[in-house]
Amino acid sequence: MKIVILAIARTGSTSFANSIKNQGYYTLLEPYADSRGKAYKVPPKEVKFYSNFCVKSIITQTRGENLRKEEVIDFNLKLLSKFDKIILLDRRDIVTHAQSLAHIGYLHSLEDEDLHRKYSYQDIPPLLESELYNNAYNILKESKDILKIISDKTQEEIVYYEDIFNKDKVLVKETLSKIFNDNLDIDQMVKDLDVIYKYRVTEKSLI
Repeated sequence: MKIVILAIARTGSTSFANSIKNQGYYTLLEPYADSRGKAYKVPPKEVKFYSNFCVKSIITQTRGENLRKEEVIDFNLKLLSKFDKIILLDRRDIVTHAQSLAHIGYLHSLEDEDLHRKYSYQDIPPLLESELYNNAYNILKESKDILKIISDKTQEEIVYYEDIFNKDKVLVKETLSKIFNDNLDIDQMVKDLDVIYKYRVTEKSLI
């Protein structure tokens, strides 16, 4: 099966893609993240050569090109065109989503590239928090709007982070089974996506 995950940033997409990779899939992670992505075709040529292939892309990553909204939509629709299974990934809770993305903005301001690790939102200094949060919120509103348009155009339902990274293992299994129709080892995926591996830790009490 050829799988494409088109995700909004900070939706657990790397962990999700790696859970597929663990089942013998040749996997590309964010091939269009910057200008080096121009080396990759849209969709990647690897889709022709591997029977079990997965690519994960972030919806705003367009090979470093500054595209208009309509062009971003067209770029991603072209990416999706050669895959058997399309997964559109988002979060329902925009507040915690924006906080997660704001934390990434904070790490970037420190030139810290270790983005896949445990963190607390309280790591952000209070003087920076409001600006970083508002910027992240606005980025997400635009990204979510684009993903909804792509969902409507492709007739693919959006899959939500909260249904995949959840303490309720029954819910997670039902969600994954609906996506993959048992073509993958769902029980193993449930283990790989256990919430103990989530990056965000419970915020410290101020009391």
